[in-house]
Amino acid sequence: WSPDGQRISFAARRNSPNYALYSVNAATFKTELVCEDYATMRYPRWSPDGKKMVYTRYGMPWYRPRYQGSAAAQIWIYDFEKKERRKIIGNDRQHLFSQFMPDGKKILTVTTGAPTPTLARLGEKSEKISDNDQRAPNLWLADLKGGLKQLTHFKTDSVRYPSIASKSHDIAFEHLDGIWLLKKGSAKPKPISL
Repeated sequence: WSPDGQRISFAARRNSPNYALYSVNAATFKTELVCEDYATMRYPRWSPDGKKMVYTRYGMPWYRPRYQGSAAAQIWIYDFEKKERRKIIGNDRQHLFSQFMPDGKKILTVTTGAPTPTLARLGEKSEKISDNDQRAPNLWLADLKGGLKQLTHFKTDSVRYPSIASKSHDIAFEHLDGIWLLKKGSAKPKPISL
């Protein structure tokens, strides 16, 4: 939803072979093209002031959060006033579920700090691989220049579907088989008992 509650953003391929970001007016159903690209675009989210939109370009689906390579999801921002877009982060790691924090100065994303080792090549002996908080997909904060700061430190599985409370700035998300809450100012998330 847009901050004013009038529009919904989505990504799709419609009347061209290109991928595109659209917004639709919830009252009139009128659809507008935001921007288009030959590369896959996903998860468009408005900034709190409605002047920008963050989305991912390229990328493997959410169920491949540890993917590393040239097709990894990059974080891009579209500026509605300037009618320009720019890449914020485009390293070789996935950046999933990216969205603005309520202050509009940082972007929350799910990514890794280090690659997960691959299997040994033919004729080589495989080493035991153990996970750590850098290899597991966790919550990270990105500034608008691409700097990253890790927020959660899970050592297994992936954080999924984060959602930020606009007033309290608390972050709820899925991890393993439960729902967790990272309260603003807290260093450690806690599971929510349902």
